Parts: sequence; C-alpha cells; structure tokens
Amino acid sequence: MLRLVFDQHKFDSLVLYIVSQCPDPARLGEMRLRKILYFADATHYLRTGRPLTGATYVKWEHAPMPQELDAALQRLQQADKLRVRQGTDPAGYPITAYLALATPDIRAFGADEISRIDTLIRTNVAERRSTPISEWIRNRAFEVIEIGEVLPYESFLIWQFAEITPEDIAWARREIARVEDRPA
Repeated sequence: MLRLVFDQHKFDSLVLYIVSQCPDPARLGEMRLRKILYFADATHYLRTGRPLTGATYVKWEHAPMPQELDAALQRLQQADKLRVRQGTDPAGYPITAYLALATPDIRAFGADEISRIDTLIRTNVAERRSTPISEWIRNRAFEVIEIGEVLPYESFLIWQFAEITPEDIAWARREIARVEDRPA
C-alpha cells in the first residue's frame, strides 16, 4: 500500500489556487472543492505513481473528503488569505462560498500540474457542470468502500481496468493486513 507523505504547504496552496481561479465564489462550493482536490491528487497519482499533495481522502456522502481540508481552511483564514462564507441558496439549501484574499504560491507545482488543475476547475466550475467528476467518482471501488473509510489512491486504478467485487475487497484487506503485520 502506498505510504503517503502529506505536504501541508502544497495542499494549502492548492486549495487557495483552486479558489482563486473561480470567478464566482458561490459556484465552487464545498462539494466541488473536495472533488477537484481529490482528482488533482488522483490524476497526478495515475501519471506519476505518487499523489500531488499526499492528502488522505475518506469516502463521504457524494464525494471524497480530504481529512486535512478543515485545518487548511482554518490556516488560510487565520492568515487572511481566504474567506469562507456559509449561506443558503434560493431553495434553502446550505452553500459554502470561498473567496481568495491572497495570491496563491504555486511555485511547488509544475506547469503541467497547473494545466491539469485548470482543466478540472474549468470543466467542473466555470462550465457550470459537475457531471464529469461525479461520473468518475461513481466507480465500483467507491461503491464498496464504506462512508468514513479511507480511499486508497490505488483504488483509483481499479475502475480503469476491471470491476471490483466484495470478494476482491476482502482479499485485498487480508493481503494488506498480512503485509502490514510482517516485520520490516
């Protein structure tokens, strides 16, 4: 199993970059932010064998949730780099709007990484549609993992190659436990 090394500065910079690239703060919202963060890490993992930020994602209702997101939002707000507003939409549903108050530090990202992040933002916020990411998330691996469980980066590979069964998940868990119990 992939051992994650979380890069807090890179994660915070990614959050601020995503927010700064959204022309309408109300359009991004918490769900789209979570999805873009997940797919920025996951697609980087697919291309390079390592995640972009090393964040830990858990299955949450509707979208993966980076465990580090709340702390990042607090740090960015305390540093006066980001404002977060809670409200309701015209139908009465809760919404979260983010406003970047500072220019993000993107020196830790390569041009190709920024290009892929921009594509995720454009197709899921600027073009006012979320179906591409929503469809990508709804794969067999996401379905068999319980809410609150960690989504391993390796699970992102599964939907590309084959359907996964509950028996496959049970086998993988046994193998992970066996390997983790082995002395180093």
